[in-house]
Amino acid sequence: MRHEDRCTLLANEEDRDILTRPLFDVNMRLFHANIAYRSLVQCCCVYIRECAMTKADGYKQPHGYSGANAGIPFNIIALADGTVMINPKIVASSGERESLSNCGSLLLEHPIKVKRFADVTVRYFDMGGFHRMMVGYLPTVQHEVDHNNGILITDRISR
Repeated sequence: MRHEDRCTLLANEEDRDILTRPLFDVNMRLFHANIAYRSLVQCCCVYIRECAMTKADGYKQPHGYSGANAGIPFNIIALADGTVMINPKIVASSGERESLSNCGSLLLEHPIKVKRFADVTVRYFDMGGFHRMMVGYLPTVQHEVDHNNGILITDRISR
């Protein structure tokens, strides 16, 4: 499927724009040095976390939520368990795994078979600005990181 065709699945130009381009990393030097900037980023984190933990009409309970989903231009994701990741980066990966998956942004009629890494190491900062690592299969983290990098689930279709 061509990128232009996948984008027609999205409702409008603004949605296509934010879901198909990389978001900005949070400036962690400024996060630590400037209370106003830190407060702005933390407010964004709280909002994305609330979205990840709330079932919306017409959607199932989300597993995660990204800055792209929320229309926030920062590289932030949250998981349904309340974990918030600022500037998440997959720094190591191994193997490959196929799974059935869907996406609340595209509202596909049926889940599709996608390829993911079998194991990843993700480096990120928490809401306090402390460096953290997470290791495992982590399909939701991989999906949300993809969102913030402008990659749609349809780009991961397994053939």
